[in-house]
Amino acid sequence: MVEVGREELPDVFPGFQTFSGLPRVNRSERGAGKGQGMLALVKQKWAQRCSVVKRSEYVMWLRVDCPGRVSLFIACVYFPPLVSVEWQQLGAEAWQAAYSDLQADIAAYQALAECW
Repeated sequence: MVEVGREELPDVFPGFQTFSGLPRVNRSERGAGKGQGMLALVKQKWAQRCSVVKRSEYVMWLRVDCPGRVSLFIACVYFPPLVSVEWQQLGAEAWQAAYSDLQADIAAYQALAECW
């Protein structure tokens, strides 16, 4: 998984397919423009078995179907550092809610994986 900026990425990852998360709003006072979202890189031979099942501003869930086996659910997560402008602007309650949502997703996708 990589962090991407505002511009479109050139095709610099031969042999990989990209799955992108939702773009994030740049809350930096300096407007750095770096780290506007996430991008998961999946080897081309696995990409046909991979799909995005959920996207939010800070989490993207991928499902990888493995024939004859349990499907894998992979969480790509980015939460900014505690000292970041974004963290301070949203406040601790918002981040606690984001962590709670992630925990709920983990439980839900774990239950789905066990059903397959």
